[in-house]
Order: sequence, then structure tokens, then C-alpha cells
Amino acid sequence: MHIGFALNHMRTFFWTSFYYGFGRGMFEKFGKGVKIEGFIEMPQCGRGLYLANNTRICWGVQLTVVKDARLIIGESCFIGPQVRVSCHERIAIGNNCLIAGSVSIHDNNHIFENIDIPITQQGFTSSPVTIGDDVWIGTRTIILPGVKIGNHSIIGAGSVVTKDVPEWAIVAGNPAKLIRYRKEVD
Repeated sequence: MHIGFALNHMRTFFWTSFYYGFGRGMFEKFGKGVKIEGFIEMPQCGRGLYLANNTRICWGVQLTVVKDARLIIGESCFIGPQVRVSCHERIAIGNNCLIAGSVSIHDNNHIFENIDIPITQQGFTSSPVTIGDDVWIGTRTIILPGVKIGNHSIIGAGSVVTKDVPEWAIVAGNPAKLIRYRKEVD
């Protein structure tokens, strides 16, 4: 057996055991078969974090779930390295999703309308984000508040998703635009 392979399995076993044992208070649900490959940064974490069965989370992921917010990650999902999720209200990721490295998902944004008050003191707005089942989100994509991504969609690497994405769509760009559909749709 290759030494790197063995070390990777030991690291995954350690971090999964750590979060399953000591970190259970951070999770609403920690499903069976969940694998965590490294430290997860959780700067603000209420108990609204739900990890369904067989989900895999890579190293360097940051999950910010403020009090009373809910982050749901469905079954058999892959969350790549350095993914950032900021949840102030609700983010739901469906089953069998592939989220590549360095993706950012936000259901919140800063308020900036009052020019007499610094932006840092104006608070936040939020709008839920929903990602359907069997969605592939490419590297360095940014998903903004209020977006709904339909089942079986693909988001091209480096995209900025500002609007809803229909089922079976392939979108890319800044802002993300429809490239084509994966299959004929009605």
C-alpha cells in the first residue's frame, strides 16, 4: 500500500471521528458514512448544520451558519477543498451534488443604501439558496443570495450565478448565462 494513501485514510478517519465525537453539538444531523478529510473552519456555528449520509467534505472548508440559520447538505455529496459557505437564513444542497474546490455559496449580502453609515454597520440582507439534486458546480464559482439551481445542472468553472438556473442547464460566465441543456427539455 502506498504510504500517501495510508496517511490520507488516517487523516480522514481522525477528522471524521473528531467531528462525530467532539463536534456533535455543532450538527443538527451527522449522517452515516460522512467523511471529513481535514479541519473545517466554523467561525459562527449554530446547530443548524445538517450533513446527510455518505457526504464527503475535503480539507480547508469554511462553513458559517449563524444562529437560527440552516445549512442542509444532502446525501452522497462531495464538497471540495477550500469551499466557503455563508448561511444567514437557509442554504439547501440536494443529493449527489459535486461542488468543486474554492466555490463560494452565500445566502446573504451587506446592506449599503445609507451613505451616512459605514457599510460594516448597516447589517445584512438574506435570501435562501437552493441547489437541486445531481448538480455539478465548477471550481471557483460564486453563488449569490436567492438563487435556485435546478436538478441535473452544471455550473461552469469561474461562474458568478446571480439568477435561477433551470433543470438540466449548463451555464457559465460572469454573470452565468445558459450555454445549452444536457438533454432536451419541454
